[in-house]
Formats: sequence, C-alpha cells, structure tokens
Amino acid sequence: MDFLEGLKIYTTFDVDDFVGDVCRLGRALEYYDILTSVKYNRNVEAGRNLYYEWKHCNSLAFLEHFLQYSDDEEYLKHFDEEYDNLFFNLLVMFPDFKLRLKQDKKTHNAELTAEIKSVFDIAWYTFARMVADVAPQADVDPDYEFSQGSILTYMACREYFARHSSHQR
Repeated sequence: MDFLEGLKIYTTFDVDDFVGDVCRLGRALEYYDILTSVKYNRNVEAGRNLYYEWKHCNSLAFLEHFLQYSDDEEYLKHFDEEYDNLFFNLLVMFPDFKLRLKQDKKTHNAELTAEIKSVFDIAWYTFARMVADVAPQADVDPDYEFSQGSILTYMACREYFARHSSHQR
C-alpha cells in the first residue's frame, strides 16, 4: 500500500457516523446544560423546552414526563426528587476512556492520561472533566504561562470562568 492509499483509508470517515457522533455529544452537552440550569438557576422553562425532533438527531426525552406539572413549584419539587437519577442518565451517556501511564519528557514524572484517538475523544474527555467533581488536574505545572483550565459557567450568574481545580464550581 502506498502513502496516498494509506492516507485515504485512515483519514476518511462515514458522514453518517460523524453526524451520529456529533449528535451524541451535542445531546449530552445540551442535557447537562439543561440539568444545571433547572437545578441551580431554577429555570423550569429550559426543562420544558428540552425535547425537540430534528432531521438528523432528536433531543432526549429524559425530562418529558415533567411536562405534566404546569406549576413551576411542583415541577421543581419533582425534578429535585429525581435529580440523582437524571444526572445518572447523563453519566451513562459518556463513552469509556482508556487510561495509560506515560512519562512527561520535561519533568520525568509518570502521569496517568487518557488515550486519545480522535477529536471526539478529546471533546468527550474535556466534557467529562468538566462534569466530574473530582478530575485530573489540567495543568500540573503551576508556573505554566497559559491557563490550562476548563471553561465553565458560574451556576448563579452563568458568566464564564476558567476552572483550574476540580473543586471550583
């Protein structure tokens, strides 16, 4: 096999597979955003507007059964009672990550890292670190010139900030 044939084999992808991967990631991100919006901002309207159908992918119907509650207080009461199960639904959407040990060339320290093979692996791993209460540090060198934190939003005001520790919410 020559270089061009190999390049064609290893760099092409099926469009339907790509769209499916984008839809899975998009649904998970959207679901997480809605869960946090309802839980921390008490935004019932966001929860009510989650479900939609689209040509390529549909949203998830995890919150659809809450539509029976027209009163916001009742909606929030039942949402709060089921929040742990709703959050678990999000967690099972994440693919498994393969971890491996490697040695950092600068520090010679052994580091546990995710094995990344695609753009979607990067996106899912970054998203997982954002969702996790306890996650590996993004920047192990505190003197590094540029921030390596995850970009998140404050729960109360929805402003963006760079998270440098898994303890920041």
